[in-house]
Amino acid sequence: MEFLIYIIIYFSAIFFCFKNSFLNKRLFFVFWFLIGMWLSITVRLETDYFTQSDFSALTSLMMTESQDLLLYFYREFIFIFSIQYLYKLTENPAYVFIICDSIFYIAFFKSISLVIKGLFPNHNTHKSYYIYFSFLLFFPIVLGFHNMYRQMFANAFAMVSFGYLLNNKNFKSIISFVVSFFIHNSTVFFLPIILFSIKGFKSKALSLILTLAIVFLNITIAETTNEFLSRDLLTNEEGYKITLMYIFGIAFITLFTFLTERYFRRIEKIKLSKLFFLILIIYLSSTIGFSSGVSQRVAFWAYFLVYPIILIYSESFFKQKLFLKFMFINITVLPLIFIHNSSIPLPF
Repeated sequence: MEFLIYIIIYFSAIFFCFKNSFLNKRLFFVFWFLIGMWLSITVRLETDYFTQSDFSALTSLMMTESQDLLLYFYREFIFIFSIQYLYKLTENPAYVFIICDSIFYIAFFKSISLVIKGLFPNHNTHKSYYIYFSFLLFFPIVLGFHNMYRQMFANAFAMVSFGYLLNNKNFKSIISFVVSFFIHNSTVFFLPIILFSIKGFKSKALSLILTLAIVFLNITIAETTNEFLSRDLLTNEEGYKITLMYIFGIAFITLFTFLTERYFRRIEKIKLSKLFFLILIIYLSSTIGFSSGVSQRVAFWAYFLVYPIILIYSESFFKQKLFLKFMFINITVLPLIFIHNSSIPLPF
């Protein structure tokens, strides 16, 4: 059933690629949300929460009393305490994750809408419906949904923070970022990007300083013995070829936006090539300090942020929009087919 739902998501993306104004935004959200929750209920009710996985670790945390938690869990207390509270109410980990999924979908939808509105205010959102479905097939989301759950969950709130700031809603941006940070501390990587989007030299300078600080931290943190900061950043290996693919992808996007901004068009609010360059620097530093498996999580953060931006940017740049949308949907599904093909169970 899970594979069938992903097929429905794929064809929904294709459908809305060619049918821009089939539904108004509210009805579209309901339609999209129901399909997402269908996937959620199917996956969560079929998951074994007591075999070794990210979800088994989270299930164990649900069942642990707060006073028995190790110190480093308190650095991400919003998510930990929330799932513990939900588990006390439901007494079933599947129900906990279904509730969390519903919150994720709302934040995820909101984040894409805010970012598109903030960066591309003249863009008709009806033309972007396909992104909400195709994004669900992009490998950082699929892998996050099945394994790296907290990071995916936190990324959605960090993107909401970024979107609110782009739309001059600073207080909501701060609240959203604080929530994201205490769901998963890795969203600190978003902070230089958020600061960079603020007008003025001081914010740009602070963004650069924070980027350099993160680079230094990425290179050195694996050696720390501080219980509050330490993580296993070295033993999980995925292989250098995947790392090179991630680097090439972000570098290509950075170069593409630089050349188009330099020779063909202007972006009113921020230079996307500079923003993507910051992302590339942060990711490269993680490949130096972390194992390939752990640095892959940083790549997931990077691509999570880049995906909707580069799609709308490209769509506003090229004239053959329908072909471009169709091409993007299929190209961005390829990593799921050729690299992360064990994420979705096949019916055969």
